[in-house]
Amino acid sequence: GFKIYKTSNSDSSLERNLEERIKLIEIYENSNICVFTGNSSNGKYHDNNVYIWDDSKGKVVSILRFCNIVQRFKFKKDRLIVSTDKKIYLFEFPSLKFIEIIENIRNQYGIFALCNSPKLSNIAYLDDSTIGSVVVRNFINEKTNIIAAHNSAISYLSLSYNGLILATASQKGTVVKLFNTVNGELLQELRRGKDIANISNISFSKSSNLLVVSSNKETVHIFSLS
Repeated sequence: GFKIYKTSNSDSSLERNLEERIKLIEIYENSNICVFTGNSSNGKYHDNNVYIWDDSKGKVVSILRFCNIVQRFKFKKDRLIVSTDKKIYLFEFPSLKFIEIIENIRNQYGIFALCNSPKLSNIAYLDDSTIGSVVVRNFINEKTNIIAAHNSAISYLSLSYNGLILATASQKGTVVKLFNTVNGELLQELRRGKDIANISNISFSKSSNLLVVSSNKETVHIFSLS
């Protein structure tokens, strides 16, 4: 099942027992709609399906089915983006009308990033042709920019709120790099540590003056950005 908390006071505002574990869940803006995926291949909620839950009705109202395990999904106002280990799928939301597939065969963990600004539509995902490179694409004008970020495989991507800055981490997890998404310029390198680490999250503050990085080292780093 799942619980939803108010960030203002950490009180639980909603709890639902679905009698099975779920792996991922997101809320669609400030609404009754949640999207989640299951945690197994043989239970009631499968890990290769995306379920749209309408809490006003107390049930799943739509299901998107995929051939491979769902790795990630995110909302972008009127879009739902779902990734597996080989493809990224774009749908209109809430109609769930299919838009397109981005072939992404090198993307074992379904890595991609979206900017949160409702006025901008940037997506970043791994470049299939070169390990360590990232494609930044604008949905509105269809402009793309390829950024050579690392010499080794990438483990995490994050876009600033306005989509102008890309943060990347390689599988080494020792350094986080910041790039200008328009021209690909390296803006800053942030040292997380000397030991290899698995980066679990990178997040910008809304004003892009702070960056938070967490890893399996049980630490959270907060960087002030120039």
